[in-house]
Amino acid sequence: MTAWLAFCSLYLVLFSLNDQYPSLQRMLTQWDGQHYLSIASGGYEMFPCSGMTANICGNVGWFPLYPIVAGIISATGIDVRFAILLVSWLTLLIALILFHRIVVRRAGVTVGVWSLVALLATPAGFYFLTAFPYSLLLLLVTLAFDMMDRGAFRFLWIPVGLASITYPSGIVLTLPVLALLVSNWMSLSQRGKMHLVTALGAPILSVTLYCLYYWWKFGDFFLYVKFQGQSYYAHELAFPVVTIYRSLSTLSFSEPVAISLLFTLGASLIFFSRRLPLTWHLWLWGILLFTPTMGTTDCYYRHVIIAFPLAPLIGLAAERGKRRFLAWGTIALGIALMWTVFLKTYMSGQLM
Repeated sequence: MTAWLAFCSLYLVLFSLNDQYPSLQRMLTQWDGQHYLSIASGGYEMFPCSGMTANICGNVGWFPLYPIVAGIISATGIDVRFAILLVSWLTLLIALILFHRIVVRRAGVTVGVWSLVALLATPAGFYFLTAFPYSLLLLLVTLAFDMMDRGAFRFLWIPVGLASITYPSGIVLTLPVLALLVSNWMSLSQRGKMHLVTALGAPILSVTLYCLYYWWKFGDFFLYVKFQGQSYYAHELAFPVVTIYRSLSTLSFSEPVAISLLFTLGASLIFFSRRLPLTWHLWLWGILLFTPTMGTTDCYYRHVIIAFPLAPLIGLAAERGKRRFLAWGTIALGIALMWTVFLKTYMSGQLM
């Protein structure tokens, strides 16, 4: 609770210093946040783009769970513009509590504290407080990992299924579930196997229902794929290393995307540790490579803030040994990058 209060207070004060937007609410609802807000307030809509009638415009390229939850909260009488932010803030609080509990259970109190600091010191971590679904996804993922770590598989299908309709990278959650099923096949009971298989099938059902809704409303089952496949989104399957190389070779190293690639991938390699289980590493690297696998590194800086296993990797190094100074320096660098690059760029409206 203390870490959450400090994090929220610091960023909300910093955001209030902006002169680019008329209000704090508008500052926190930029770019895609406007689409999530429009879904929460008026539902999905699709129409031909102005001047490019062959292209699709509207808000059908964004997943539904986050605006649905915001819409439910706004039904209580809260303005939907604030309800959508409230979802981010409250789900972040619960996610941080779960995250800390999982790390402490595995590695002790000291590592838990350092891991919490490292997670909140992520350069673009302020996106957890904006009108984006990252806090909600972090909550669902940490809930799933808490269940997996405790062997409580009965309701695992719920967070795994919901994550897949919260954000596209939520599908990566199937990787640790599959690894858990395969590596423990011989020791699992029939019921345990059934629960894990059900969790693997939950995203298929969730995404199918989402696409069926588009078919029912707009007459196109594959509308989301068509929308995201348009030229100005440039989402297509690619080999992630090639995408990363292309980005680093063409971007200036002062640009947020290049900085995020170097910082996040570098820290993940430097602080690699076998003390974290395979399931955690699969989520970490699945998230780090998901966006490049879709053929782009646009918005990489915010896509990777949910790669939470990086934080305990830094936390493990920060606890003791020679690498603790490197871990402390990495945390300090993350804070410095936030202040000098990411926050200022976001507040000027230039960070998507």
